[in-house]
Amino acid sequence: MWLTQMVEKITIIKKEIMEKYEKLKALIENASSDVEKTASGNKAAGVRVRKMLQEVIAECKELRKEISGLKK
Repeated sequence: MWLTQMVEKITIIKKEIMEKYEKLKALIENASSDVEKTASGNKAAGVRVRKMLQEVIAECKELRKEISGLKK
């Protein structure tokens, strides 16, 4: 019984990890045009890129917690 519950919990955690990873990829992919604009000197695009990078940092921290939780 407890083994089944543990397997279900691990399955849910793995799904959450993949969802967070996909969100992280999407954030980075969506910023590519703003990164190019920033390289061309567009200051507003630079602000958007910095904001996106803060979101990436937060997502990375969450993803790291989820992955670390698998060890326990």
